[in-house]
Amino acid sequence: MSIFGREHGADGIGVCLVTLTNEFEADRAIAALKSQGICAYKHEDGANQLMGIYMGAGDSHPVSVFVAEEVREQAAELLEEMGFVGELSDSSNIRLITHTAIRMEVCGKVLYLDPYQLKEDPHDADLVLITHEHYDHYSPEDLGKVAEDKTQYVFPESMREKIAEERADLQGRVHYLRPGQMINWEGIQITGIWAYTIGKDFHPREEGWLGYLIDDQKQKVYVAGDTDATAEAKAVVCDIALIPCGGRYTCDPEQAAELANAIAPDIVIPSHYGSVIGDASCAERFERLVDPQIRVERKMEYLNRLHS
Repeated sequence: MSIFGREHGADGIGVCLVTLTNEFEADRAIAALKSQGICAYKHEDGANQLMGIYMGAGDSHPVSVFVAEEVREQAAELLEEMGFVGELSDSSNIRLITHTAIRMEVCGKVLYLDPYQLKEDPHDADLVLITHEHYDHYSPEDLGKVAEDKTQYVFPESMREKIAEERADLQGRVHYLRPGQMINWEGIQITGIWAYTIGKDFHPREEGWLGYLIDDQKQKVYVAGDTDATAEAKAVVCDIALIPCGGRYTCDPEQAAELANAIAPDIVIPSHYGSVIGDASCAERFERLVDPQIRVERKMEYLNRLHS
């Protein structure tokens, strides 16, 4: 990837914002800019592609992204904020324990998302985030395994009444989010993302259930929750995505791959299989369908359902 502003050649319409290593990265940058209302496009004369062939680089040929001159500085700042310059994405801080039960270490804090069927009893959570109220995502028994006296919680706004009635002990330590809302917790930006299914009764949009975008200012991790490949999910810009692929209640492997390819993160981790629904073959099918330039990491620790 070039340094922003290295060269600003004009092509008669716009100016060169950045030169990236391949078409895939250029498409990611263009999608990221468009999501923020900035029109961008690739150079289409084929010279970069030919250079890549002659140099034996295959798909790793440089591709330039162009924008209107008046938005050049704003676009460069946005791409830098979105992680197009900096270290490679790293998922070593993320555990996918089972189903959609996730443990993350972020900014020195321990976060859990949807703890369920845990074999451990660590009591080490600084923050627990729940995507929705189904038993395999909101499990009071498993909350008790990770919770400390100081643990704080994030729930969808639609669960406010339920939590107030059932968990008075959490009073003063709970945050509620609607889709599209963001909180800053201990220097970590957490945004609620719409999570719903289409043509299924299990996760209606009107419930306002959530996926989460977790941003520590170094990389953005998207935990999709129980969703299909919706327009809102496809609009997410992130470095790492955890996407359900077990089918029936959420995306099947084909829909999950469609979503992954639309988001185009550096790393994608398949989830929501291996216990309640779906087996190991779901992750295998998903991986075969994901764009080869996206790194698929299968991190499921507990696999109770093997191949059917």
